[in-house]
Formats: sequence, structure tokens, C-alpha cells
Amino acid sequence: MRICTLVVLMLTTGMTAMAQPPAIQWERVYSRLSEQFVRGAVVTPENGLLVTGMTDSVGGIYYYPLVLKIDGNGDSLWSHMLVDSVEESRIAAITSSQSGGYVLTGHVQGRPPLYEDCLVQKIDELGQTEWRRRYSVPNPEEFEDIKQCGDNAYIMCGQRSWTDHSVYAAKINTLGDTLWTREYPFGYEHVWAYSIDVVPSGGYVIGGYIMWSTRDPVEHDAVVIRIDDNGDTLWTAIVGTERVDRGVKVLSTPDDGFLLMGYTEGYTPDSSGFIRAIYLAKLNDQGHVVWDHYLDGGLYEPEPFDIALVGNSGYVIAGIEQTSLVQPKHPIILRVDAQGEALWTIHFREFPWGEAKTVGVMSDGAYIVTGIYNGDIFCSRTEPDPVCVHIIPNVSSISLLRAYPNPFNSSTQIEFTLPVTQRVSLRLYDVLGREVAVVLNQMKTAGEHRVTFDGSGLSSGVYFCRMDAGTEMRTQKIMLMK
Repeated sequence: MRICTLVVLMLTTGMTAMAQPPAIQWERVYSRLSEQFVRGAVVTPENGLLVTGMTDSVGGIYYYPLVLKIDGNGDSLWSHMLVDSVEESRIAAITSSQSGGYVLTGHVQGRPPLYEDCLVQKIDELGQTEWRRRYSVPNPEEFEDIKQCGDNAYIMCGQRSWTDHSVYAAKINTLGDTLWTREYPFGYEHVWAYSIDVVPSGGYVIGGYIMWSTRDPVEHDAVVIRIDDNGDTLWTAIVGTERVDRGVKVLSTPDDGFLLMGYTEGYTPDSSGFIRAIYLAKLNDQGHVVWDHYLDGGLYEPEPFDIALVGNSGYVIAGIEQTSLVQPKHPIILRVDAQGEALWTIHFREFPWGEAKTVGVMSDGAYIVTGIYNGDIFCSRTEPDPVCVHIIPNVSSISLLRAYPNPFNSSTQIEFTLPVTQRVSLRLYDVLGREVAVVLNQMKTAGEHRVTFDGSGLSSGVYFCRMDAGTEMRTQKIMLMK
């Protein structure tokens, strides 16, 4: 266990140099006859939101997947309860699909009773099921997160459990066929994996936490596992302090590092009180901690559920904050800069006992948060945040924007956008169709990108720049004039 000095940052408005949060643009509550739970959400190409979670059958005891689509003004377009079998199934996460529609993951009640199988379900733009697959193994297992890969595949993570837990990852193709599975055991210790992300340079990163049950007293630490494209372990980082630390989400960052978000809890040094704080740790590409922060509101006890990257200017966190066990908790979103320093907090006190489960960044710099309130789904969108820098646009397909200058002498900059993190190939061909240069061939994150092409070694003339990403291809004519 790593011992470090705590850096405590106040979430309250009394913090030094606290920036002003954006105003709320609208809030909505979406009700059903049955109770609802939110587990994930993705921003749609139309700048709306697709929310997924669970709902119980009216008057029943079983839970089934629920999807709700809303537009940019918060109006409900449609909602469906995905009852594809009589077995109870629960959804944990959702991701967009390069082929259109969305892919959900979670678990389904297995056989015999109390066993659980992993579940992956593909739906179209209208919420209709295209395919549904379940994955059974000898030990109970469940998927907690899913991401679209650049090679037209999906990567999931979760855990297996029997007497002990182990981290579990699987990769499937666009039809749900298994490409590979991997298990990452930690001896006799219990371990949970709640988050996975695609690494632009290749491979994936998994975040969760480990419970050291063989230690006395029992301890907890956050854990980050870096794996390659085939699921083989590159390194494992145990991150924590003398208090209880749990990892909730992990993100790949623009500087080729990683950001781990979770929370820590424990008694004060004099044992006079109990403290819970949001925990952020920045790791480099080798898994070493660069910095960590504890975002603590004094008497408040925040707990985070989701985090989103805000371009290159930091992160936004969704969760709850509670003053005491007898005071109602309420949803919050918290904005921090790229070094983990708190900028502002928005409190949704109009939703007492509610929870902010997801947060996303819109193309105009606004934030959209979803959660649960009184058994219903709530959603709120802010005005654009003036602190935002380099917001990632919403795009539904790849786009080769332009080469500038064009015509060019010696060098030009080629701009393109991606809807998801994926491998991109930029190649140059002459008028006879011969490949003359490879401009780019690597993983890139979703959003806008710009690469410089040096044509000093080519002759003057017309060339064609071809972009390949996933199953899509774009071309653009450029002219070199020396």
C-alpha cells in the first residue's frame, strides 16, 4: 500500500479562486409506473442522449433493461423495456456502435439460480433489438463496462466470482462472437473491475479496486490494469493510501497517461469522525502515480459515479453529496482542471435523495447529467461552460475535413474527425493509384485531429489522400506545387 500526503480540496464555494459554474438550461423528470434505475448514457449524433438502465415489471419483482432516448431539449422521443426473455437481466453500461445503434452490457440470471451470465445486447437507432448474446462460464460472472474498439469490435470488463473475485475481460466482434477472454486473478484476494477504456496507442486499461481479505485488518486499494490488444497484461498498478480506496472509473488522457477516479473513506486521525472524499490519481504510461488529490467537502460526504474528459482542459464528475446520515443526499457535478484542482460544483438540491449517475460533454461545451430521483429518471443540461477548451465534437461517422494549405508547397496539415476511438490510416496515392506515402497509421481518440504531412520528397502534381477508419473510407484531392 502506498502512503502519501493528502491534498484536501474544498467542494464548497469558499474555495480560493473558485470559478463560476454554468447555469442550468433545463431539467426534466421521466416517470413510469414502475421504479427505474440509471446505469449509463451516451450522447447521440443529434446532440441528444440515450439513457439506459433497468426497470421492474409493474407489480413484479424482476428487472429488465430500459432504454430512453431524449432530444437536445430534453423531450422524450421514445422509451422501451427490453423484455427478450423471461429471465431477469440487468444493464451496467452502454456504448455507441460504429455500424449505427448502440450496444449494452450487463448480466442475466443464469442456471442454476443465483448464477449470473454476462449479457451483451445490440439495439438499433429506434431501440429495437438486433441481437442478444449471453456468455456462460463455470463461475458466475458479470460485465460492468463496454467500449467500442477501432477494429469493429467491443471490449468489456467485469469480474468473476465464486469464493473469490478475479477481473475478467472479453473482446467480441460486431455480431457478438467471442474473439478472446482473459482472467486476471489476485490470489486469494477479492477484486472488482468497474471500468475499461480504449488506449489510443493500442490496448486497453481497466480500473477497479481490490480488497486485501488476507490482511488484518482488511484493507482496500484502487487497481489499474494495463493490457495489450490481445488482453495480455502489460502492468498492474495498486493505488491507495492508509484509508479505504475504491476505483470507480479510469480514462485514457490526451498525454498518453491515465486518470483514475474513485473514492476514499475512513476515520479521521483522532478517530473523532468518518470522512469520505472523491479520489483522483493521474498515472503515466507506465502506471506510476504523477499526482493524486482528495476532493473533500468537510462535513459533506461526496461519492462519485461517473467522469468525462473535457477536451484537454480537465474533467467533469457526477455523483452525490450528503451532509449527514439524517440529511438528504443530493446529486452534484464537479468540474476539475487537468491537474485535478476543483473549479466549481453544481448542487441539484431540488432532487433530494437523488443520485447523478452519468455525465457527458456536448459539442457546444454544455454538460448533460442523468440520474435517479424518487424512482424516476432525471436529466439536466447546463449552458455551455466558458472554461471548456477544445471540446470534442459529436460526429456519427469519420470525416476528412480538409488539407490546408491546398495547393501546398512542401507541407500541409490534414484535418479529420472520429466518432469513437479507433485505428486511423492516412495514405497518399498518385494519379496512377500508386501508394507514395503513409501519413498516419495508429489509434486516435474520438474528436478532431490534425496531422502535418511533409511532401518535400515528392514531385509536384496531384495526389489523393485516403483515410480509412473501421469500415469507412474517405478521400480528398490535394495538389503539391514546388
